[in-house]
Amino acid sequence: MGGLAVANKPNAAGLAVNASGTFLVVANHENDSISVVDVRSRTKVDELDLRPGTMHAADEGKPGGAYPFWVAMKGETKVYITSQRDRQVVVVDIDGGTPRFMRRIPIGGQPNKMLLNRDQSLLFVTNGNSDTVSVLDTEADTVIDEFSTTAPQAVFTNRQHLKGSNPNSVALTPNARFLLVTTGAHD
Repeated sequence: MGGLAVANKPNAAGLAVNASGTFLVVANHENDSISVVDVRSRTKVDELDLRPGTMHAADEGKPGGAYPFWVAMKGETKVYITSQRDRQVVVVDIDGGTPRFMRRIPIGGQPNKMLLNRDQSLLFVTNGNSDTVSVLDTEADTVIDEFSTTAPQAVFTNRQHLKGSNPNSVALTPNARFLLVTTGAHD
């Protein structure tokens, strides 16, 4: 292993199932890909390397798709995958079980976990190293808002603005009125 991590095998990170429960998508964290699994037969039907240069030779060397971590599935075929190293959410279509790259959405930090709202019109993405949550419109696949997860200056008695909230997961209350964000640390 030599300390270079060259012998690391892929490991499953996030996963999601489509609306009908026919396909499962798995983020393969250590090899920059996703796998599509047919749930009924319990077999892998396809895999997609998320790096730009593997999709199109002209994009060799461009960043993208590295360290996929979390997966969210909109409806039957639209998949969102966080790319931790490249500060983006990768959008893939899996119509018929065959994954096809659609686009990359740049976001404000290292994306961790994410969650779709009930009608799947919004996607909330926690950004660990920028102490923010990005809100994406899932029709336009664009960032429509981003807000801090660090308490405002007025909250601190020492009048020092702290950093390092490291948002790492997100949930909605049952009535969808409040977004709940867990934070990993505070220095």
